Amino acid sequence: MLRSLVGSEMCIRDRFWSLVAASKVLRHRVEMASSTITTLHKNNMAVHRQLIVKDHESTTQVNRIMRETKRVVDDLSSQHAVAVDQLSLKIRLLQDEVSSMRSSVESH
Repeated sequence: MLRSLVGSEMCIRDRFWSLVAASKVLRHRVEMASSTITTLHKNNMAVHRQLIVKDHESTTQVNRIMRETKRVVDDLSSQHAVAVDQLSLKIRLLQDEVSSMRSSVESH
């Protein structure tokens, strides 16, 4: 048998359905916030991985430049040593030639 609701019963019924609707809205907002947080976390992790890769690339480039610089310095040092040896030899030859010329001049 159906009966009609009195005012207070209608208020209780309406309050229940209002709470159900509010909980659905809150659940949806929590799901949206959770989805946003997950997306932000994934983006953050992607950026973090990119920074690690860039840092590794930069370190690799710096190491390559340092090795190349050391090689150039070593080459220049060895070229300098060879040039010094050659100049020393030329100086000794010139000194010997000057000594020989002095001896020749003094003997005449």
